[in-house]
Amino acid sequence: MGDTLFPSALNGEHTLNDHSTVRVNKEADINKPVSVIEQEPQAIPLFVRKRLRGWFIAFWGFTVCRYLFGIGGVLASTIAAVSADAGIRTYCSVIAAICIAIIGFVKPDDSYRRHVVAWRYLDAKANLYAYKLISIKELLNAMSEAEQMIDLTERNITTNTVSAGS
Repeated sequence: MGDTLFPSALNGEHTLNDHSTVRVNKEADINKPVSVIEQEPQAIPLFVRKRLRGWFIAFWGFTVCRYLFGIGGVLASTIAAVSADAGIRTYCSVIAAICIAIIGFVKPDDSYRRHVVAWRYLDAKANLYAYKLISIKELLNAMSEAEQMIDLTERNITTNTVSAGS
């Protein structure tokens, strides 16, 4: 069972990209805190940090959009349905229609999914890079792969939407 969770191949000394070594011992007391990396993290390149920040803002923006316009649309339509005042009914009906139209055209769920998947992937790789567990080349490849994830997901969603409408 221990080998399944912590393969014996990981036992021993391992050389990192910066040629420092890490010692791994699977028999170590698991109740003791272990610091595998005892070095200061290196800086993540600015262009990678900007991409991460942009995707982070995008996926949170789409999340807020979904809940704001979703709840707003339901609330406005409910008020329109129960209101005795014709003016309030008209006003709330227009607000509900706008909210639902925004959700239908912007599709914040799809946009959220595209950006959060790419952000999670690149963020994980950036953390590995920060602790010198991967090279800059691998980080750049990961950034390219994350961009492709967004693109492929976007194409798949567009294709499925067009196919469903045909």
